[in-house]
Amino acid sequence: IYGGGWGGVAWINAVTRMPYDGSEPPTLWAGDLTHGKSGTEDGKFRVPTSIACDTSGRVYVSDYLNNRIQVFDPEGKHLKSIPTTRPAYVAVHQKTGDIYVFSFLILELGWNADKQEELDATMSHLGPFDNPVVKNKCALPLSGYNKTTSWNTGSGFQHKIDFDSWAEKPTIWIMNGQSG
Repeated sequence: IYGGGWGGVAWINAVTRMPYDGSEPPTLWAGDLTHGKSGTEDGKFRVPTSIACDTSGRVYVSDYLNNRIQVFDPEGKHLKSIPTTRPAYVAVHQKTGDIYVFSFLILELGWNADKQEELDATMSHLGPFDNPVVKNKCALPLSGYNKTTSWNTGSGFQHKIDFDSWAEKPTIWIMNGQSG
């Protein structure tokens, strides 16, 4: 996803796909494979951070620096964008189709060096694709999270979230990074 060291990071702003059996190499599905190239148009990304699918085959991509979730059909046709602040992770409830967006500052390595951004770590529960209105919003208990800087861990993983919609009650799993 990125290359270089401190100050030399550039994401590949693309989504690729490949057959599950690995019989073919990954191919471009959306975005641009040019190192460091990004965009704000539909189907372009500025730091895609996660991907989820619903039972209808729609693909949801968290487009972090564009402050949106982009939704596509299985062939890569852009269907809609859902505005949301700094979506670090997106999940879709497999029974209801509701969308869950987890927003927090990720390791950005100077992308926002010209301004000091402040962001509380939150989970937003939205309705399904046809009506993605906010149903609920709550704070995320990320240990060591600093809402005023984009450097939220000293080393290793930053915060990792997963969402289990198959459990009797939807369950959020959180793996906290080591704070610096």
